[in-house]
Amino acid sequence: MSIKVAAYAFFDPTSVPTKAELTRFFEYYIRSQEDRELVDVYLDVVDPSISIHGRSEWKRLIADMNAGCFDVVLVPSLFQLSSNYIDAINCVRELTWGPHEAAVELMYERLATSDTCCMEKLQLHVVIMDAINQLRKSAGNLFTLFVKANGYDQPNSCVD
Repeated sequence: MSIKVAAYAFFDPTSVPTKAELTRFFEYYIRSQEDRELVDVYLDVVDPSISIHGRSEWKRLIADMNAGCFDVVLVPSLFQLSSNYIDAINCVRELTWGPHEAAVELMYERLATSDTCCMEKLQLHVVIMDAINQLRKSAGNLFTLFVKANGYDQPNSCVD
């Protein structure tokens, strides 16, 4: 018996990969695994003004999950669900705690909700990513202060 897999991602119609390329990628990836069967590919257009719950393909994915159409949702990365860490984890929870629970596999993070301790690992990943972003901001601010304090922001400041 094969595992029924759905794939979810969003794409920018003005850049690569295109919708067709993403679809082919998922088809190839899932079909290359003997015990898996691709049910459908759900691709939303990137629009930062729309929350994930307003995306048409996300709504269709949830409806199909609740109807028991698939067992696993394959997602390239946690951030394909939302750029907000908390919202992204809540999306994973929504998929795994519905009337028909589906496992979620995050390709980039190499995590699957079917693994023990997945949610703890996912939350740790979010904390680490948040810390890295905070360090990047702090480092950027320190660099800016250093440049200004030493006069390097003035025209011809490097010329003796």
